[in-house]
Parts: sequence; C-alpha cells; structure tokens
Amino acid sequence: MRTVLACHPDYGKYCGEGMTRLAAAGGAVQLNPNGRLFTTSELHTAAADAGAVIAGTEPWDEAAFSAARRLRFLVRFGTGMNSVNLEVAKRRGVIVAKTPGHNANAAAEQTVALHSGKIGGLAADVFEDEPPHPDNPLFACPNYLCSPHISGSTRENMRNTGLAAAEAVLDVFAGREPKNRHA
Repeated sequence: MRTVLACHPDYGKYCGEGMTRLAAAGGAVQLNPNGRLFTTSELHTAAADAGAVIAGTEPWDEAAFSAARRLRFLVRFGTGMNSVNLEVAKRRGVIVAKTPGHNANAAAEQTVALHSGKIGGLAADVFEDEPPHPDNPLFACPNYLCSPHISGSTRENMRNTGLAAAEAVLDVFAGREPKNRHA
C-alpha cells in the first residue's frame, strides 16, 4: 500500500472525492489532523514514510525532503511553488507538479478584457503564476485592485483542486506523466 500525505489542513474536509479515488487505487491517505499547517518537526515526522505528498504552503526544503525518505512525488495544492525547493527535489529524484486553481483561466480572460476596455475595472486575488511577477501587466493598470488571496478557498475550488491533486498522484503511481509537472 502506498502512503499519500495530505498536508493541506482542509484536505479531509473538502476533498472527499480525491480521497475516495486514492483509496480505491490502494492508497493510504494520511491527513493533517491539526487544522493548521504542520510545524517543521510535525512535517518531518508525518512525511517520513510517504510515497507522495499533497503539499500545502509548508516549506519543502533540504531538511523536509531528507525526512521524506520514500518520497517519489510532491503535488502542490494550488499553483504557488515558492515553498518548494525544486533543485533539491530534482536532485533527490522527486517529481513535482502543481494543481492550478480552476479560477486562473478566468483571471487571464479578465486581464484581456481590462486591457481592451471591455470592462471598466477589475479586482482579483489570483494569478497565473504565483507569486506574481513584479512586471505583471495588471500592476500597470490604474483600474486594477489586487486583494488578499481567498478565491481559491471556495468549496468548489477546494474539491476540484483536491481531485486534481489525487489524479496527479494516481498518474505518477501508474507510471504516467502528471499534468502540470513543474520539475
């Protein structure tokens, strides 16, 4: 049986379909029971025997990858990769992917509409690449408002992102290339 560590504190609450898919394929899902991000020592202990990790925003640095001695695959629950040391992952032979939120396409379409004058203003909290690049064209628009990142917290997005993460794990365990591979 392959152990999948779901670090995101709400994976068990909102991602039941993803957990069901993993269990049906023989995966043992280990949830984060804390209702918050793991501390460094909690993460190292929890990840020790995981073959795959569905990562939240906890730091995946040299020490975390070293503690996860059986890790083959890490999929980020979302798009931001700034908490994952991709060089260390690559050196250790860990495949890394991300699960872009299903709201990223809408943000790109809204950017085009804003620049073309089809809409008069835009407030958004999601970017195609996170963290956003300082030269993102939206930042030059006087009618753009950047707000705290909360749109990904809807039940629908959590469900869809959780399912996408589970599908990526199943792809890797079956020897297939995961969608949105980052390293």
